[in-house]
Amino acid sequence: MFEHGNIYSDQSCGGACLDAKSGADFPYMPLGGEKKISSLVVASHCTLKVWSNSGKAKGGWSTTAGVVYQLRDYTNGLLGDWNYATQSYFCTCT
Repeated sequence: MFEHGNIYSDQSCGGACLDAKSGADFPYMPLGGEKKISSLVVASHCTLKVWSNSGKAKGGWSTTAGVVYQLRDYTNGLLGDWNYATQSYFCTCT
């Protein structure tokens, strides 16, 4: 999970980084990590589920292997998006 996202793929996935290992289960983001995620890279055979609420409350969104250059491209609720919205996460790999 990365702090910076950009429409230009070569400028995305930069800034501060939060590495989620398989089995990582964080109902609350590590100190300083809340609401700072704007792009993702998910390893092959892995799934990352994120929530916009602490404690993994209400719904959430998941993605499988690949790169998400801008979380703003993914809707969160009626008018929102996932850019800087991640408050908790769970990562699984097979």
